[in-house]
Amino acid sequence: MRPELWEALRPVYEDRGRLWAQMCRGEFAEPIWTALTRAGAFGAILDEAPAEAPRGLSYAALAMRALGEAGFLALFPALTIAGSACILRHGSPALRAELLPEVAAGARRICFGVTESRAGFNVLEIDTVARADGEEYLLSGEKSYVSGFDVAHEMLVIARTRPLEDVVRAGLPRAAGISLFLVPTGSDGLESEVLPIRGECLVHPHRVAMRNVRVPRDRLVGAPDQGFSALVAGFNIERILIASVMLGAAHHCLAVAVERARGRKVFGDRPIGAYQAIQHPLADVRIRLEAVELLIDRAVRALSEGAPAKEAEFLANSAKYLASDTGLAAVDCAIQALGGLGFDERHGIIQMWDAMRLLKLSPISNELILNRVGEQILSLPRT
Repeated sequence: MRPELWEALRPVYEDRGRLWAQMCRGEFAEPIWTALTRAGAFGAILDEAPAEAPRGLSYAALAMRALGEAGFLALFPALTIAGSACILRHGSPALRAELLPEVAAGARRICFGVTESRAGFNVLEIDTVARADGEEYLLSGEKSYVSGFDVAHEMLVIARTRPLEDVVRAGLPRAAGISLFLVPTGSDGLESEVLPIRGECLVHPHRVAMRNVRVPRDRLVGAPDQGFSALVAGFNIERILIASVMLGAAHHCLAVAVERARGRKVFGDRPIGAYQAIQHPLADVRIRLEAVELLIDRAVRALSEGAPAKEAEFLANSAKYLASDTGLAAVDCAIQALGGLGFDERHGIIQMWDAMRLLKLSPISNELILNRVGEQILSLPRT
């Protein structure tokens, strides 16, 4: 780990037990956010970051991995970094000047309002609409899984500004007619409720209803009716960062399992790590983690060096796919080695099972990744 990352995240490593207890009570663990801010994670990819701040997606990925290695499989920081990347690339100069320095300083957090209960992963068929009203838009609809809405300051929301029927009739791509808005979470007309859903480490998912929420035109991210491409700018970054925090969390679980396997003796003086039923799964996870790390590195380079979109997407999706499978195996190894202690919430391992299992499904399901690889990389018929 880079020295500056260790120094910034050391309070999180040293106070892990108290922070887990805080999160188990449903509280936001502010020290985690503070540590990532000190590490420079939120300013790493932003032009507006201070000149002395470490730069690049590679550094942001290392910071997320370090957080995972501390035992926190927290996804919300990746959302803020990915959201700020959308604004960096597609926001107006005024919006970038207002928002990005505060993101880099850890003072502005971003959540995403994308998924809806009916459309699910098919975000091109969302029901949320935005109607132009002078110099503003009126947003109405409902988002079903908005992680961290209660602690975020801004929400990136996709909405239909042109009906899908009109888009199809005009022979345009189905992604046309979608616009992306940056909406303050304190706006009038927003109502939210916490969803009783497990799997998030640092924050809670919310259902958010929007009833004629007024959003100024200057808070459009990207051109009107072309917001989907602006949103896509953050997808690959989000998947790389989530793969990175999974990689770190898997290393944490492996370390817990190995320590237990070396020291735990049940039958005579032979530690349980001498049994192949324990040893071989641990070795298998270690090999796979090396592959995940290499995939993340390749994905970072592809995105940073401007590789073709298809290649960058393939590598980012592949990293997320392999990280979620390998991470779940690492958690299982830790639980198996710990035995009953693996289900003790004070250790934070059983919570990682929920989170890792969720990440096989989100932010893009592993099945959809396989579909994309089959169609885009292998040129197979559309499923």
